[in-house]
Amino acid sequence: MITPTQQVAARVAKNTVAQIVAMAATIVSKLLITIVIGRWFGAERMGDYAAIMTFSLLFTFLASLGLHWTLIRETATHLEEIHRYAGNGISLVFISGLLTIPIMIGVAAGLGYRHELLVAVGLAGLALMVDCLAQLVGAVFNGMERMELGAAIIIAQEVTFLLIGLLVLWLRLPFLWLFGVYVPSRLIGLVAAFIFYRRVLGEGLRPRFEPPFVKALLWTSAPFAANMALGPIYLRIDVLMLSFYQGSLAVGLYEATASIFYRFNVLARMFNNALMPLMAREYEISMTRVRGYVNAAARYQIVIGMPMTLFCLMLGERIVLFIYGPEFAASGLVFSLLATIITLRFLDNTLATTLTAVNMQTQRSIIVAGAAVLNVLLNMYVLPRYSYVGATVTTIMTEVFFFAALYAVLARRVHKPLQWTLLIRPFLAAAVMGLVIRGLGDQHLLVHFFVSGSVYLGVLLAIGGITPNEIRFLWRLSRFDRFIPHLSGGKIMPRAKSISGGK
Repeated sequence: MITPTQQVAARVAKNTVAQIVAMAATIVSKLLITIVIGRWFGAERMGDYAAIMTFSLLFTFLASLGLHWTLIRETATHLEEIHRYAGNGISLVFISGLLTIPIMIGVAAGLGYRHELLVAVGLAGLALMVDCLAQLVGAVFNGMERMELGAAIIIAQEVTFLLIGLLVLWLRLPFLWLFGVYVPSRLIGLVAAFIFYRRVLGEGLRPRFEPPFVKALLWTSAPFAANMALGPIYLRIDVLMLSFYQGSLAVGLYEATASIFYRFNVLARMFNNALMPLMAREYEISMTRVRGYVNAAARYQIVIGMPMTLFCLMLGERIVLFIYGPEFAASGLVFSLLATIITLRFLDNTLATTLTAVNMQTQRSIIVAGAAVLNVLLNMYVLPRYSYVGATVTTIMTEVFFFAALYAVLARRVHKPLQWTLLIRPFLAAAVMGLVIRGLGDQHLLVHFFVSGSVYLGVLLAIGGITPNEIRFLWRLSRFDRFIPHLSGGKIMPRAKSISGGK
């Protein structure tokens, strides 16, 4: 007989698998495009691409208004009003997305972007609007814990962008074509989102605009929007500031490794995103149970993060040369330095997600604001003097501040939110792994990866850091047939009960 705990674990694991597949698609798409630009067109062109993508990221809060995070939490707790939340949300995002495009172009023009980059900004803005619409629908599915559907939306658009984008680069078409194909790739995701919505919920998604409800929705979303506005400043403003102080070449050398480093964090997000709807319900019942979920997430993230930290720290320069070639040799130091905070960033994501789940989003936004201000001030002093290496150091300092602030605030609501003993066994296993890496010397990176990884897993099993039963359970739950959305039936809401009295 399956116990309630096993049912929860199975549900979380299933949703985690969906997050893994979706984020893997995102990583492969965005990272592979970046790598190809670097290898075929050089660091300077990569810098232009990174600057435009980062610039558009700064406006995500304006296009989405933070509504997709609100809908995850609200649909998790108000299942009977899904159509109302989705309908009003889609209308708001459409309006805000349209208004965002001219604002983006105007700001870019004010910053002195040349004509080619202004057109790229406009195309990126249009893609951003469509993407926010698709992700809003995906947020509804995530709130229902049908994350395989939200993942399918992401996969559809990322695979499209990857295939057409690689074709554009292979044909050596003009730079703007890459942003041109970005728009239809987002449209593919939006079409998939509307199809899934109708098939699963029994009726199509109809835009609505109910002023009292919209006002309440915007008020609820305000902290999320603030967090989304400040998050890119805390995380990625260094790219734009580096472009201003040092030019596209410095951005390319920095982004070559930063693009890999920031993709690692999806390993934390995939589990935390699966847990968020569950924690949003559980915190109303017991903060002790929330603490249990936080430590469960942290435990697996430490188990994954420790070997990644050590592997990238010790072999950073060789990894960069293997991926990008000798032109990016100077980026090796950046990669090794950033590796020191891989595990810390995993834990940051867990703590930040928990604050959102336990209705402390305002406090989270304040912390992000503090980190953003610190990051800008540090970069204003460091970047003109130390270029991309300085940007790396400011990233590390900002991340340490972010973790300390998150932990201090969460500890007021959740007693001892993290058990520090979770670090001991993974640390010991990673130490043995480090000795193996040193002993392997100049062996190929793949030899290092498989041999040292096997040693780490073996030592971790031997000292009880993870059990064979856990590995078997996770493997059993990670079958991909569980990921495939079954849309022929299984509607979670009958048509007669859709939205507030069937209106």
